[in-house]
Amino acid sequence: MTEFINERPIGCILIGGKSSRMGSPKHLLPVKGGRLSWLEHITRILTPFCREIVVAGAGELPPGKWQRLTDAPNCAGPLSGILAVSRYCPTASFLVCACDMPDISTAAVSWLLRQRRAGDWALVPKTNFYQPLFALYSWRMGPVFEAMVRAGKFKIRHICGMEHVRIVQPPSQLVPAWNNINYPHEL
Repeated sequence: MTEFINERPIGCILIGGKSSRMGSPKHLLPVKGGRLSWLEHITRILTPFCREIVVAGAGELPPGKWQRLTDAPNCAGPLSGILAVSRYCPTASFLVCACDMPDISTAAVSWLLRQRRAGDWALVPKTNFYQPLFALYSWRMGPVFEAMVRAGKFKIRHICGMEHVRIVQPPSQLVPAWNNINYPHEL
């Protein structure tokens, strides 16, 4: 197990929601003015910072080689994908990004990684609200996630306020990276 503050994390992109608000799978939507899907765009942003990229969740993927993780069983929502990556490599830290955050930026990822400190088990940014779906997690969070599932607590925001989970405030110019898009009119 490597130390959280020096490790290149695994990048995990969460996909597979019901797309009921958007009407189509968000991870396959094209980036503004481009040919890349949101999934491909987020992958390109995360790749320089991560030792590998995995996609957690169900749904069609664009052409290419993708490492897919099946959502953890007996779980619900984004926690099922986060638990899947935690189980995939239980001795690694991981950087999670939901597929509906197409404004993610290299600067935002770099800033988040620079916030790591000894004793941190997780870094959860806070903009207008907690952002655990574009956050950084140490391998130490694996047992915490397992305990949450056993207790039937599937909302990932339950970790905010836990010991060793540090809340960090992004600089105002980086805050748009944590915007998620849920409806067609937000495009």
